[in-house]
Amino acid sequence: MPIMPHTFSASFLNHEPASATVQRLAVREAMPALSESRQQSPIEMLLALLRTMETHNPGHGDRTANYAVALGNAVGLARADLIHLHYAALLHDIGKLTVPDEILEKDGPLTGEEYALVQSHPRAAAELLEPISFLRVQTVLIAHHHERWDGTGYPYGLRGSFIPLGSRILAVADTFDALTSNRPYQPARHPESALRLLQRIAGSQLDPELVKVFVGLTAKFLEPAT
Repeated sequence: MPIMPHTFSASFLNHEPASATVQRLAVREAMPALSESRQQSPIEMLLALLRTMETHNPGHGDRTANYAVALGNAVGLARADLIHLHYAALLHDIGKLTVPDEILEKDGPLTGEEYALVQSHPRAAAELLEPISFLRVQTVLIAHHHERWDGTGYPYGLRGSFIPLGSRILAVADTFDALTSNRPYQPARHPESALRLLQRIAGSQLDPELVKVFVGLTAKFLEPAT
């Protein structure tokens, strides 16, 4: 699978529910077989699994990968790191396979127990991917993509530069796509509005320097044609 393009295009702008335990066991039992397959096949199989749960936000992984690789390229990541980042972005929500659909698609506030389940998905992703040796780097990036710059994120409460750079890039990309996509609990924002919100949460939730680069990178696509 090739790396996604390093620039944005102008267009940037139901499976049956199962318990978290059943989903976790099913995926974890498949991991040893996947890790023994050719490297391309496990990724394709995992992506196929993910797409079964993207009915509420189709294309989220692909868009997040596009944004992440564009930002990574802009800050000078090496090609090998861009490849790692690309696959991490495509697979970043794999841990949500352990979260019941009725929680992921809920259109109202989550209970404390439900929110704890959602917060568990980065750690669950790391557990699910750990048997696949060639995804070790991606496993680390995914495990930390919900950490926050100010240290109040999850699952480990890392802060600032202690958060892996790829995870910080992924957080910016994931947040932007979440803001500009329709979700059960919120309508999509216009990209300009989403960029303004990114700037407001820079320095608390997101790496402020990465947000600055991302805003500059995307702003030109929002300018009216002359």
